[in-house]
Amino acid sequence: MIMTTPRKTGRNLLKNGTFEKNFLDPDNGWNVATPDAPGVAQEKDFGTGLNYLYLERGIVQQRFALPVNPRKLDATNYGYQLSFQYQPTRFQGGKEPYAELRAWPSEKKDCVKLPTAGSDNRLAADDYTQWLSREVFFKSYEDGDREFEVRLASGRNPEVSLSDPEHEPPEATHLAVEWPFREGELHVAGSSTDASVHPGVAVQLHLPPLKLQDGKVRIHFEGNSNTHIAPLLPDGRVPICRGATHMMTLLPEEDNGWAEDGLYPGTDVYGELDNPDEAERLKVMLSATESNPEDPEDDAQHVTAPWRIECGNAASGELDIAIDSVYHADRFILPCSVGHYQLAISEHPEPLHWPVIPSNEPVQLAVRVCNSVAKVPADNVVVQWKTPKRTESCTTDEEGWAYFTYHPTEDKTSVEASVDAPYNIEPDQYTFTVRAIPTSPWEQFDITLDDQPVTEAAEPSQLRWGKTHTLRICPSEDCVLVGETVELKLRNAGASGVSFSPALDWCGPLPDTGLTWHISCEENAAGVVDLALTCERMPAHAVEFSSSVEAFGISTLQVASREEQAEGSDPFNLGYVRDNKLFYIREKQRI
Repeated sequence: MIMTTPRKTGRNLLKNGTFEKNFLDPDNGWNVATPDAPGVAQEKDFGTGLNYLYLERGIVQQRFALPVNPRKLDATNYGYQLSFQYQPTRFQGGKEPYAELRAWPSEKKDCVKLPTAGSDNRLAADDYTQWLSREVFFKSYEDGDREFEVRLASGRNPEVSLSDPEHEPPEATHLAVEWPFREGELHVAGSSTDASVHPGVAVQLHLPPLKLQDGKVRIHFEGNSNTHIAPLLPDGRVPICRGATHMMTLLPEEDNGWAEDGLYPGTDVYGELDNPDEAERLKVMLSATESNPEDPEDDAQHVTAPWRIECGNAASGELDIAIDSVYHADRFILPCSVGHYQLAISEHPEPLHWPVIPSNEPVQLAVRVCNSVAKVPADNVVVQWKTPKRTESCTTDEEGWAYFTYHPTEDKTSVEASVDAPYNIEPDQYTFTVRAIPTSPWEQFDITLDDQPVTEAAEPSQLRWGKTHTLRICPSEDCVLVGETVELKLRNAGASGVSFSPALDWCGPLPDTGLTWHISCEENAAGVVDLALTCERMPAHAVEFSSSVEAFGISTLQVASREEQAEGSDPFNLGYVRDNKLFYIREKQRI
């Protein structure tokens, strides 16, 4: 944050109003109306250090350019105000001293009498060392007047009196300046050791409070070829984006007087962040861009000159910018907010899980939002979610993630996530195409074993000894899983003598022509084969079905002799042979 110390506000439009310099020296502002017979002396009271002018019969005058069109300052208490301290003559009667306020080039003028001791401002004799104060506004001017002039005059100046002075001006006292005592004479105070007691002669410009066009400022990122003008926030604050450097320009109303108006340049201003501690926490700096190069200690610049606002990526918060005219005006406060004010959706993972609509399953969608200037996650910003039936919003967490739970009613529903911020030219958005399974998991497939349908309600199918069976898994007419990864698994280990080709636990994409397995049963196969078909899109669901092994498909039938049965010479399970009382089954052997 940049701030001048001391700041030069309440500036005097007159030069050398303190009379610290010789008022007759060139470039010191003042001159006398009659150089050949000035009738004015510059004095100093050594007791108080007071510089003053003694106008015995002369006139001192000074013109100054008008920074603001006086027509825009007609309201009460606004305009150009002359202020000074004086001591009029004690002489009662005759020509009184006066101040004259002129406008140029119209030469319109007002004359302000400076009453003598015999007037309503009469003081007691022991008060003749006091100084009287006078303040008066310039009120007489015409359109097009570009300059005002202050004239301070003795009542016996050559413009109003042709008489010669009776006496020379008296010597200055060393203790306190007393009122002059001859007709028309005048003392005008400059500065003293205590400037608060004697501030000197001044013309000060009193401006109305600053008003901006539509209450707005022009602010954009520095160096941005597309100088997108950021709107104010809904609460009226100026957005300052974390991690960015901005250029901000104030746009005063035309009738406000602060800005340039043809012949009138307007006012210079100072800007500062009103809370240095908060500005340090937020890492915000404000600096002028067009301050006076001849005075590097003074960072005032024209009211319409851009300000540079630099903001780090430290934190979000609020602070105010204070604008002060170099003249007299109420301080203008510009409320600001620091935050993530240019946003982009940086991540938008597609959900792995596809909800099953008949089960009323939800799906969680997520986007990650970043500050596209600082390249960091944007926390606590609003994300808007739009579905075919409603719009909702939520805020991001500390890592920039925003989540939305959606219950689809059909496959391929569009759900839009969008973020917007003052420095976004347009909202950044991403549209999810939400995939969903419109049927029960079983209805997604046509499953057959040896061309016989396998259904959810069917009894376990039969596998026979010595045979090879064909298992087919094809997508149904309503299937949305073609191309998605599926896997056929064995759910138990209770069957023996059964093999699959290709092997189980295979996984891969489901083709539109379906998948085929060959199941071979040995002649000693036994048990139940429990299978599960899974898909990565519906991990909570599996299509489960079973097949049991039956003892049919005999290749050789022989009669077991009593001796074979008794001796147990059969190579197969004798328990089975005994149970059958008569038969046992084996491959034909040569004995």
